[in-house]
Amino acid sequence: MPEPAADTQHVFIKWSQRTAIDFAEASVAIAVSSSAASIVLGNVAPVPWKATEAEAAVAGQTITEAVAEAAGEAAVDGAFALPANSYKIQLAKTLVKRALLA
Repeated sequence: MPEPAADTQHVFIKWSQRTAIDFAEASVAIAVSSSAASIVLGNVAPVPWKATEAEAAVAGQTITEAVAEAAGEAAVDGAFALPANSYKIQLAKTLVKRALLA
């Protein structure tokens, strides 16, 4: 496994309704450098979901509010939900944006 770039920033955010020790309803892990980005969503699919469209939206970009917003939209592009968990689409979009701006 290659070493991450020296300028790599890492962020992990999880959201749960009650306390910090509860299972997350959604989470995002991001590693961003000047040359690459890795964005993975948790608890929104049966397995961790690599948001490749969101990674492409931030690749080579300076992270601004508009770029973070676009990455959030790209992360959930084409997503579908069951009736009981449709809120997770908006939640995932918001977590990606917040993590990028953190």
